[in-house]
Amino acid sequence: MSFLYFNRSLRALTFLKEVMPLLVWQVQDGIRDSGRSAMNRVGDLQRREQKAWGFTGTLSPLAETDTKVLYPRFQEGTGENADYSAAMLRAMIVGMQGGPEVNPKSMMITVKHWPSQGAGGEQTIVYDSTTIKWHMKVWNAAMDANPATVMPGYGSAPYLDPSGEGAGTSKPTLDYLREAVGFDGVVMTDWLASATDTSIKSIGAGADVMSGAMASGTDFNALAAAVGTARIDEAARRVLELKFKLGLFENPYGDPDYPATIWHSVESNNIVNEAARQSLTLLKNDGILPLRPNNGDTIVVAGPRATSDDMANDNIANVIWQSIYHDNPAAKSYYQGIKDRAGAGVNVVLNDAPQARAAVVVIGEKSYTHGTEWPDKQITIPADQVAQIDKFHDRGIPVVCVVVMPRPYVLTDILGKCSAVVVVYRPGNGGGLATAQLLFGDYLPTGRLPFQLPRSVDQVGTDNVADQREKWDLPYDLGATDAERAQIRSYIDSGQPVPTNFGNPLFPYGYGLQNFNPSP
Repeated sequence: MSFLYFNRSLRALTFLKEVMPLLVWQVQDGIRDSGRSAMNRVGDLQRREQKAWGFTGTLSPLAETDTKVLYPRFQEGTGENADYSAAMLRAMIVGMQGGPEVNPKSMMITVKHWPSQGAGGEQTIVYDSTTIKWHMKVWNAAMDANPATVMPGYGSAPYLDPSGEGAGTSKPTLDYLREAVGFDGVVMTDWLASATDTSIKSIGAGADVMSGAMASGTDFNALAAAVGTARIDEAARRVLELKFKLGLFENPYGDPDYPATIWHSVESNNIVNEAARQSLTLLKNDGILPLRPNNGDTIVVAGPRATSDDMANDNIANVIWQSIYHDNPAAKSYYQGIKDRAGAGVNVVLNDAPQARAAVVVIGEKSYTHGTEWPDKQITIPADQVAQIDKFHDRGIPVVCVVVMPRPYVLTDILGKCSAVVVVYRPGNGGGLATAQLLFGDYLPTGRLPFQLPRSVDQVGTDNVADQREKWDLPYDLGATDAERAQIRSYIDSGQPVPTNFGNPLFPYGYGLQNFNPSP
């Protein structure tokens, strides 16, 4: 038995030990482990829906522990708790892959972006010999599920390669993935230009597939001469082995076991709605929730994210990396969800009314990936959105603020103006309905913050390596002292769980009201 096979067998045993109990409702660090089970169900649903239409691969998920507030891809990670992120990612991959090994029912999973950019972003990754232990937890968990491919990012990790070479062309960085982390699948570069020199650098460093690069842009004789035919054969062998495991030679098209009717079925919509329900986080309630309007009462729904006339377009605030080729008939905007749930006898109006029982103001950003709707890396709410809250607060109308918040925002200025604040993150196609149901008290809130929220931009700093007010590679350190940061590092270095109560955030990691009692 080879060491590699033995290592994979141990990982399979780890899967049975750690993933199966996710079906049981438990509490760990104040967060329900059922969330990981929900991640598994959502991943499995994505797999079945994609296979139904003949889509076999996905460039996801992100193996990121987000410890840098200003990381542009923050929203695709799972927060700053590496242990919880690891469990969530493992469950997601197993669902998306249809098991802890690649098989004919799998999607081709591409875990990215190696070597974990949440500690720096698409530039310098700043972890060191201590804090890399925190950021590798999620990658080690991903390996438990034996994903098909890994995509390196553009950023450099000086700890792994002092030369400053980007991950996709850095042999030491890719060697660490193979040798220390134990990945034996296909390495697929991030989107690269088609050029012979780029191919030589990437394939010579250990990449197997040049993602996005047109073959016509590479001189294969020059490539073979530079990297050797053995390296090319090794890469081709990995790709062919993966195709055999996926059953693509036998069944290259749609999977008959997953008919297209699964799309937007009752089962599918229930899974999406339940996932949204589990995530919504109630930060504040002064007694306005749940809404209990009487016949004849008026509720206003306002704010830039209140409606979604563009439900089939690519800037829906509730989702990212979305298809623009279909519309989900079950998806509701926040306005439509509240209007439908309120029922006959209650006047639910859009934008404004002279008098109202309450105003639900939905703020936040449109969909994006690498950038933001408002100025790049701005974490404060724009003045025009704050004005939407002011126009009701100043007239004495209670405001329920719903925040589409894919990354940490500074909510300090709006907190005192709102009777209730609900964070919905990117809640998916079920977000409008789930939010309406929460506001009317159909279920109790259970979501908790997966990251700290800053009191001000002064706690965060800028995107300059020399201006890290928070340390990009450390969790729970917003407003922390140097002594506290030393303690955090000590916990990480010794392999102990890191307490989540460091620093001085506006809201700590794991915060979330679990009932509708007025906020303390």
